[in-house]
Amino acid sequence: MGSRLGVSDEKILALGDYATSPLYTEAERVALEYTDAITLSDRDVGDDLFAQLTTKPKEPAAPVAPAFDPITRTLDAEVQLSNTDGELRAGMYGRASVRLEVHPQVPVVAVNAIQQSEAQKYVFVVNGSTVARRPVQVGVDFSDGQLFEITQGLAAGEEVVTAGADAIGDGATVRATRDIDPYTGAKASVVPSAPDVGGTKKD
Repeated sequence: MGSRLGVSDEKILALGDYATSPLYTEAERVALEYTDAITLSDRDVGDDLFAQLTTKPKEPAAPVAPAFDPITRTLDAEVQLSNTDGELRAGMYGRASVRLEVHPQVPVVAVNAIQQSEAQKYVFVVNGSTVARRPVQVGVDFSDGQLFEITQGLAAGEEVVTAGADAIGDGATVRATRDIDPYTGAKASVVPSAPDVGGTKKD
């Protein structure tokens, strides 16, 4: 039976000792540990174990189909993965991410900073105690839509209004409060810089 599945009978007989048996690779041990955790025991499956299971080598994608399937609107892509140790087998499922493009060193603002009038998006840039309305062009979003990259209209290091922007106008006088959540008064997390903001990723 084992030979028909591409697995030696010796390996099948050693299944009960997969954790220590030299017949199993590290990836196979992780997969079997995960299987035991979700089927044969009351053990919680933590993020660390799941991360080990889903970690795979990053490899370049090979040719992509020339056209979308007209019914499913999907596109087939072929990926070449090295499998010298035999960890990957026919019928296995995997997870992949596709980075469409990279925008290095772009300014990033919180979604609350972006206002819109008709078709024009804008932000209020802080200049001392006043603000100036500045048209901007918005790029991709990340952090579940809480942050947006600004591709035009804003320079790195400029500060923008993130709370109450919908109630002020160009030239308005403001009192800037930094690193404080204006709604709760708690210390707010700083919006991260984006040294390597990527385009939309599909899983």
